[in-house]
Amino acid sequence: MPANLPRANRCGRQSSWSSPRPPAAPLIAFNPPTAEGEAIVPEETAVVDGLKISSQYWRRGGLGSNALITLTLRNRNDYAVTDIAISCAFSRRDGSHLTDRTRVIHDTVNMRSRKTFARLHVGFVNVNASKAKCSPVAARHI
Repeated sequence: MPANLPRANRCGRQSSWSSPRPPAAPLIAFNPPTAEGEAIVPEETAVVDGLKISSQYWRRGGLGSNALITLTLRNRNDYAVTDIAISCAFSRRDGSHLTDRTRVIHDTVNMRSRKTFARLHVGFVNVNASKAKCSPVAARHI
Protein backbone atom coordinates (compact mmCIF):
# COMPACT_ATOMS: atom_id res chain seq x y z
CA MET A 1 0.00 0.00 0.00
CA PRO A 2 1.48 3.43 -0.87
CA ALA A 3 2.38 5.63 2.13
CA ASN A 4 0.39 8.64 0.97
CA LEU A 5 -3.01 6.90 0.86
CA PRO A 6 -5.27 6.87 3.92
CA ARG A 7 -5.57 3.55 5.75
CA ALA A 8 -8.76 1.84 6.86
CA ASN A 9 -9.17 1.37 10.60
CA ARG A 10 -10.85 -1.62 12.33
CA CYS A 11 -14.34 -0.29 11.56
CA GLY A 12 -13.57 0.04 7.86
CA ARG A 13 -13.50 3.86 7.98
CA GLN A 14 -10.77 5.82 6.33
CA SER A 15 -8.23 7.24 8.74
CA SER A 16 -6.70 10.60 7.89
CA TRP A 17 -3.74 10.42 10.28
CA SER A 18 -1.46 8.94 7.65
CA SER A 19 -2.39 11.35 4.84
CA PRO A 20 0.26 13.91 3.88
CA ARG A 21 -0.05 17.43 5.27
CA PRO A 22 0.36 20.53 3.17
CA PRO A 23 3.68 22.32 3.76
CA ALA A 24 3.64 24.98 6.46
CA ALA A 25 3.80 28.60 5.36
CA PRO A 26 7.20 30.22 6.02
CA LEU A 27 7.38 32.69 8.89
CA ILE A 28 8.02 36.27 7.84
CA ALA A 29 9.59 38.65 10.33
CA PHE A 30 7.70 41.90 10.85
CA ASN A 31 9.98 44.87 10.23
CA PRO A 32 7.99 48.12 10.06
CA PRO A 33 9.51 50.88 7.92
CA THR A 34 10.83 53.92 9.73
CA ALA A 35 11.69 57.33 8.33
CA GLU A 36 15.22 58.69 8.43
CA GLY A 37 16.13 59.74 11.94
CA GLU A 38 12.89 58.39 13.43
CA ALA A 39 13.50 56.47 16.63
CA ILE A 40 11.35 53.58 17.74
CA VAL A 41 9.94 54.46 21.14
CA PRO A 42 9.69 51.55 23.60
CA GLU A 43 6.27 50.80 24.99
CA GLU A 44 5.31 52.01 28.44
CA THR A 45 5.81 49.69 31.36
CA ALA A 46 2.81 47.63 32.37
CA VAL A 47 0.44 49.11 34.91
CA VAL A 48 0.91 46.12 37.20
CA ASP A 49 4.70 46.71 37.41
CA GLY A 50 4.13 49.62 39.82
CA LEU A 51 1.88 47.56 42.13
CA LYS A 52 3.20 45.57 45.06
CA ILE A 53 1.62 43.74 47.97
CA SER A 54 3.49 45.04 50.99
CA SER A 55 1.80 42.80 53.56
CA GLN A 56 -0.67 39.96 53.48
CA TYR A 57 -2.16 37.24 55.62
CA TRP A 58 -5.07 34.89 55.27
CA ARG A 59 -7.50 32.94 57.35
CA ARG A 60 -10.35 30.55 56.81
CA GLY A 61 -13.99 31.50 56.88
CA GLY A 62 -17.34 29.91 56.17
CA LEU A 63 -16.92 26.54 57.94
CA GLY A 64 -13.26 26.39 56.92
CA SER A 65 -13.63 26.17 53.15
CA ASN A 66 -13.31 29.85 52.17
CA ALA A 67 -10.09 31.85 51.98
CA LEU A 68 -10.24 35.38 53.38
CA ILE A 69 -7.20 37.46 52.45
CA THR A 70 -6.18 40.72 54.13
CA LEU A 71 -3.58 42.60 52.11
CA THR A 72 -2.01 46.03 51.71
CA LEU A 73 -1.55 47.07 48.11
CA ARG A 74 1.06 49.71 47.31
CA ASN A 75 0.83 51.76 44.09
CA ARG A 76 4.16 53.32 43.03
CA ASN A 77 2.82 54.52 39.68
CA ASP A 78 2.34 58.18 38.76
CA TYR A 79 -1.34 57.50 38.14
CA ALA A 80 -4.24 55.86 39.93
CA VAL A 81 -5.20 52.27 39.12
CA THR A 82 -8.46 50.34 39.35
CA ASP A 83 -9.82 46.85 38.64
CA ILE A 84 -6.81 45.13 40.17
CA ALA A 85 -6.61 41.38 39.59
CA ILE A 86 -4.99 39.48 42.45
CA SER A 87 -3.89 35.86 42.01
CA CYS A 88 -3.30 33.72 45.09
CA ALA A 89 -1.48 30.38 45.10
CA PHE A 90 -2.29 28.03 47.98
CA SER A 91 0.03 25.26 49.12
CA ARG A 92 0.42 22.62 51.79
CA ARG A 93 2.68 22.96 54.80
CA ASP A 94 5.47 21.16 52.92
CA GLY A 95 5.24 23.68 50.05
CA SER A 96 3.55 21.50 47.42
CA HIS A 97 1.06 23.42 45.29
CA LEU A 98 -2.67 22.89 45.82
CA THR A 99 -4.73 25.49 43.99
CA ASP A 100 -4.81 28.99 42.49
CA ARG A 101 -7.57 31.53 42.94
CA THR A 102 -7.99 34.95 41.29
CA ARG A 103 -10.05 37.90 42.45
CA VAL A 104 -10.63 41.29 40.82
CA ILE A 105 -10.75 44.24 43.21
CA HIS A 106 -13.09 46.88 41.77
CA ASP A 107 -11.63 49.71 43.81
CA THR A 108 -9.22 52.55 43.13
CA VAL A 109 -5.72 52.91 44.57
CA ASN A 110 -4.50 56.47 44.14
CA MET A 111 -1.09 57.33 42.75
CA ARG A 112 1.88 56.96 45.11
CA SER A 113 -0.27 55.54 47.91
CA ARG A 114 -1.26 52.31 49.62
CA LYS A 115 -4.58 50.81 50.53
CA THR A 116 -5.53 47.91 52.82
CA PHE A 117 -8.24 45.48 51.81
CA ALA A 118 -9.56 43.45 54.73
CA ARG A 119 -10.99 39.93 54.55
CA LEU A 120 -11.39 39.66 50.75
CA HIS A 121 -13.16 36.45 49.81
CA VAL A 122 -10.83 34.87 47.24
CA GLY A 123 -12.70 31.59 46.82
CA PHE A 124 -12.96 28.04 48.04
CA VAL A 125 -9.71 26.35 48.99
CA ASN A 126 -8.58 22.82 49.76
CA VAL A 127 -8.78 21.81 53.42
CA ASN A 128 -5.06 20.97 53.35
CA ALA A 129 -4.02 24.51 52.37
CA SER A 130 -1.84 26.17 54.99
CA LYS A 131 0.08 28.80 53.00
CA ALA A 132 -0.99 31.51 50.56
CA LYS A 133 1.09 33.72 48.29
CA CYS A 134 -0.73 36.50 46.44
CA SER A 135 0.48 38.81 43.70
CA PRO A 136 -1.08 41.44 41.43
CA VAL A 137 -1.44 40.18 37.86
CA ALA A 138 -3.40 42.94 36.10
CA ALA A 139 -4.74 46.42 36.66
CA ARG A 140 -6.31 49.25 34.70
CA HIS A 141 -4.85 52.73 34.33
CA ILE A 142 -7.19 55.62 35.20
